[in-house]
Amino acid sequence: MAPKEGCLWTGEWVATYGAEDPRLFWTDAGTPALTYGRNSDHPDLCRGIGFVRDVRSLFPDLEDAIHPVQGVLPFMRRGPPGQGNDHELRRTNNQRGLEKNWMAFYPGFQPSPHSVYPHIHYTLVPDLSLEPVSVQLRKVLYENTQPTFPEASSCVHDNHPAWGGDTFHQATPLYRLTLCDRGCVADKHNTVFVALNHIVSHIQSRPTYAKFVATYNVSSPYNLISVGPQFSINGQDDVHETTYVLTLTPIEASDKDTSLQPVVLPVTYLPDHFFLDDDMLISMGHADSTMVSSVVSVREVIGRQRMCQ
Repeated sequence: MAPKEGCLWTGEWVATYGAEDPRLFWTDAGTPALTYGRNSDHPDLCRGIGFVRDVRSLFPDLEDAIHPVQGVLPFMRRGPPGQGNDHELRRTNNQRGLEKNWMAFYPGFQPSPHSVYPHIHYTLVPDLSLEPVSVQLRKVLYENTQPTFPEASSCVHDNHPAWGGDTFHQATPLYRLTLCDRGCVADKHNTVFVALNHIVSHIQSRPTYAKFVATYNVSSPYNLISVGPQFSINGQDDVHETTYVLTLTPIEASDKDTSLQPVVLPVTYLPDHFFLDDDMLISMGHADSTMVSSVVSVREVIGRQRMCQ
């Protein structure tokens, strides 16, 4: 296979052809979606971000595994007229030839049922988000939501002073977290976005990823609220191994103990909405070859957060 024209300048990326870095989440419209790294359709660009609005179109077995409950839509084999299932996400201005680590989120403390195409948290330092402005057959175009906020960068640096700004980047999509036990009612005062983030370093030309948790505002301008300390996961070596976080999944008590009844929720939430008494399944890629996972309590994950000023 000949190298893509737009990749000739990238060095090691010139021979990268396939999909990578999958991040799973639910759209507000109730479909299981993912973003992933892919070759750009634009001839002058190398790598971009793909968005699949319903992964059941790629993996038919998921149609039987996923039941249409808790706001989940039944699978529609034919999507809306004029809208494909796989789009490239692209900025209207300042699109780089090599884009990675676009983190999806949906504004607000509760789902907007018709919202399919996500907002994007583009960079952590500086803190910058994007919003979709045009949906076309093969691409979705984005523009900046707000100017960047210097205090957000300061918050990250103040909590991790040993690292430079170019070493920080997002790891997971931004998921809603309501700061009370499952069964309570989410509102704009008790709900934040939670995400895991990376501190990237290189040992013998190989990247390694330290990890920390941050929370964000669910309302515009979607700014950082708090930053946690670096933490380690038992059995994972962040110094000598390449292990990077991809996706977070809430696990409620009845998922672990079938003798317990699921908590009856007063309103409909999507399956990736976290509550304080949940556990969190952290799914990670390991050495670019395998997947590993770890389960930790949400209370432990968000412990020791420091508020941004």
